[in-house]
Amino acid sequence: MEDGLSASRLVHGERSGDLPDVWLVTGVAGFIGSHLLETLLTADRHVVGLDNFSTGKKENLADVEARVGPEKWARFRLIEGDLRSRRDCDAAVHGVDVVLHEAALNSVPRSMAQPAQVLETNSIGSVNLFSAAVDAGVSHVVYASSSSVYGDVSSQARREPVVGEPTGLVAGSGDRRRRAAVECKDRIPRRWRGQATMPKKRKKDRKASRKQAPVRNTPAQHAGMQPWGDVPEEDINPLRDLADRFPTPADGAKAVRVGERVEWTGEIDGSMMRHRVLLADDGTAVVEQAVFVGGALEKILLCAWHQAGEQGRDSLEAGVLAALDDLHAAVRPVVEAEIREARPNYTAPTLQSFREKPEQHGPGMPAFGWRILHQVDQDTTWEVTIDAATWNSSQTMSGWLGYYDHVPELQPAGLARLLHQHGVPAVLCARCGNPITDRHPRWTGIWITPDSESGPLCGAPHTGLVSPEPLLGTLTDQDFGDPHRPG
Repeated sequence: MEDGLSASRLVHGERSGDLPDVWLVTGVAGFIGSHLLETLLTADRHVVGLDNFSTGKKENLADVEARVGPEKWARFRLIEGDLRSRRDCDAAVHGVDVVLHEAALNSVPRSMAQPAQVLETNSIGSVNLFSAAVDAGVSHVVYASSSSVYGDVSSQARREPVVGEPTGLVAGSGDRRRRAAVECKDRIPRRWRGQATMPKKRKKDRKASRKQAPVRNTPAQHAGMQPWGDVPEEDINPLRDLADRFPTPADGAKAVRVGERVEWTGEIDGSMMRHRVLLADDGTAVVEQAVFVGGALEKILLCAWHQAGEQGRDSLEAGVLAALDDLHAAVRPVVEAEIREARPNYTAPTLQSFREKPEQHGPGMPAFGWRILHQVDQDTTWEVTIDAATWNSSQTMSGWLGYYDHVPELQPAGLARLLHQHGVPAVLCARCGNPITDRHPRWTGIWITPDSESGPLCGAPHTGLVSPEPLLGTLTDQDFGDPHRPG
């Protein structure tokens, strides 16, 4: 078995004058796997790829094919199989000189939500592959680990001798791919459960348009976001800079009374949040803690907003607010229960749904969300204006971490059903499940999802007959893809 550095040297020929001829790349349709495939094909090597496309993308393979050309691409053979099948592993390693093992189910939250699937794929699947490689006489197996194996170490740099507590099953199954992850089965990924400081969160760039989250009246706090999994955790306090300028909310209220804007807006592992000081009509001050819709819900609402048309948008807005109230009723006990693990007497507040006028540079739809107003007096501190359940609600709105995949109302189909109950015309594609509309002004009559990469192209696997590869060309009719179809 070899480490990642040895793998790099082996692929680039630094340890041997001649590269081995036949290579197996598992997870070949993933980001790393597809780049290894391109490197090997460029070096005129034969490559076998194994992928079940649970997370890998066929588009990655198409990109490699376009870059290396048909002659080199002919050296590649794809096996659409699964590590959990010993038969698939035996077929993949047959006649192979070197195995580059990149296939895995990543994400600590996924490992807690789907422990059996993660263990079977990452641990048992790797055992199947290693055993098959031994039986087939493979000379080298190079396997990828995960930054999760370092656990909750506090240092900025990751060093192999320094390992903290694992934070999920991925940490265990990624630990050299040879240790069972049973030791991690009772670990709970850290979210805010009521600790004295703000929760530890990783910062990442999910969208190019949000590489720097807007932060008003504070120094920029979100510049330089780095990819998930490669950054150490750190304490992030959205109000630290506000508190530096205004020691208490009452001081912030004084600034607002003379025309200054006291506000923090940003995102930390969830949808957009906002903290700001407001003045009521009678002059009393409150701190608004708001969470805006994000993730699947934001896309569903945007498509429904187009479906409703000009005439139906007033009733749509009323239906969305009613649906958000019902959604909060489903989410509130879930976030309350997780916080009670650390604070048994905690009671989550009831948040109010709200709408605001569309943003200047947004898609034209009003901004929707939940909020709570914290009363301000001379003794109020910034800490008491951050409610833990409201904070965690930003993660339920976003959904990208997978912490709340077990809540049916937060899944696209559940959200669509809830919106339908309140007259909101939410439409999901019958094949891929993405929200769609056929009333966008630039795509009238064409079902499209708000994704600039796929748009009118349905991402579900092709269900028609697969034609043989052409002899004299490179394209088939399947390259046109399939359109979305309303469910």
